[in-house]
Amino acid sequence: MWNFIRQNNYFLFDLYIFLFIFSYGIYILTTGWLIQDKICRNLFNQSRTFCEYINEKDRFDENEIIIRDEILAFGAMFNNYANLIKTLPMFAWSLFVGSFLDRFPNATKILFIWMNIIQIFEYIFNIANAYYFELSPYYLLLVNLTVCLTGGMTTFLAAINRCIVVNSSPEFHAIYFTILHVILVIAPSLGTLIAGSNIHFLDDNEQNTQLRNYNQNFIIMLGISLVSLLMILLIKVERDETMKETIGDSDSEALISPDMNNNISDNTNQSVNGISQRLFTVRETKFGKIRKIIRTFFDFENVRQTYHCFIKPRPIHAREQIFFMVFILFLFLTNMTGIDSIFLQFSQQVYQLDAQEYSFISVYIKILPTIVLLISSYVLINKLQLKDGTMFALTITSGFISQVLIGTFPNLLIFLVAIFIGALFNLATIVIKTKMAKIVAADEAGKIFSMTSTLESLSPTLGALIFSTIFASSISFYPTMCFHIAALITVISLILALFQDVYFKNYDQ
Repeated sequence: MWNFIRQNNYFLFDLYIFLFIFSYGIYILTTGWLIQDKICRNLFNQSRTFCEYINEKDRFDENEIIIRDEILAFGAMFNNYANLIKTLPMFAWSLFVGSFLDRFPNATKILFIWMNIIQIFEYIFNIANAYYFELSPYYLLLVNLTVCLTGGMTTFLAAINRCIVVNSSPEFHAIYFTILHVILVIAPSLGTLIAGSNIHFLDDNEQNTQLRNYNQNFIIMLGISLVSLLMILLIKVERDETMKETIGDSDSEALISPDMNNNISDNTNQSVNGISQRLFTVRETKFGKIRKIIRTFFDFENVRQTYHCFIKPRPIHAREQIFFMVFILFLFLTNMTGIDSIFLQFSQQVYQLDAQEYSFISVYIKILPTIVLLISSYVLINKLQLKDGTMFALTITSGFISQVLIGTFPNLLIFLVAIFIGALFNLATIVIKTKMAKIVAADEAGKIFSMTSTLESLSPTLGALIFSTIFASSISFYPTMCFHIAALITVISLILALFQDVYFKNYDQ
């Protein structure tokens, strides 16, 4: 029974993704408060009371409000430094990972294990930074260097997207992408909720130099990461029948790999020496194959194959449609990552939220659209079977209206209503990914989604740079301006989506 479960535990992969992203949600909120508190105490030399109640604007006089705004603006801008460190490694990994995983499907599991191990070391580093609170917040930037070793969330998402396309039939792509989106929303939201509910100011008996109990959250994250590491060691990531279809005739390249002199045994020699070759493969499987796979990862042939797959001519103008959809996804990601990078400081400046209130609001703005997404994806796609153009118009317009309302009315109730109105916006990304999955073949999925990962690696830097600069420059007189800029980007996305749908449809007809 145990062996059967271990060999057929594909369902545990979804749970693994959930735990990995759940700990990431705890990490984001806890690290965000740790950085802001360090900036307030260590860089601006403000009192403990000032930093504890920085979200309550009414407590401060005119001069203190100026300092408060500077701290919040600096906290929003601080994300730019982290994104700049991560951009180049994430970009480099995104160039190689897609084609590499198409060539070596078995390496997918190894990649997840490696990322989990690095994540554990990241959490240990943050525990040390929280314990030695007097250290400069700039030391926290060093943890971003681990992206050089893993590629960060870009690699993680590229591998997951590929697994969905390869391990599911085309008619279920939309369902699985919806499930993935739900996991990517609910898991970090619950992590944020747990982190916000758990974190609190230290009382007089507990306080040393720290303002909050950061390490309590970091230790929880470390425990979750250890559990997820044990899970991925046991989980079977790819189905055998899918891998056979994916690998095809290149099985000897993907699983055995070329030898040290780049010579590949011919079929005659393999038939003569079959038994000895299999025994040799068994001995080499665990260590030799891993070593060869790692050496092959940074092969520029992977980059060439990825870009050739992206730009090669396709029938019915599929290539041009892919170009449009990838760029639209890039605009969506720029909007999303840009707003997320400043939302902690934005919520304190506009709505004066504390840590607990912020965590509840963060969960609301993620969970509510997800519930609407589950219902709407079933009704609009499966029942009403709306066309892509109609779906684009409906979903993107809802996001535009939501952003305009938030930018125009700095009121928490209006904000909550606007989030409900814009709940359909997330469905647009699922429509795009589903349409892309229909266009590309299964053995090209890794390469195509590697291109989206390349843009995902660039969008946080561009988004954080745009929105943090706007927020920092307008924080005192127009703090909601960033949402009007987001609405402008959304309008551009809507125009491009409708153009590609109408133009290519009419051209094909």
